Amino acid sequence: MPNSAALSIAARMELRPNDIVFIQEHPITTWGRALDQFLSSLVNAGLDAANG
Repeated sequence: MPNSAALSIAARMELRPNDIVFIQEHPITTWGRALDQFLSSLVNAGLDAANG
């Protein structure tokens, strides 16, 4: 959660054309992606085994 000093700096920040903004993802997003990849691999392995 941002503190009040960070919010006051953000209010004065000015974006210009061609600026690039990086936003860090939350840990839960990382876990969700990892889980999606794992489950997809598991399902595909099961389908491959079932199809011979």
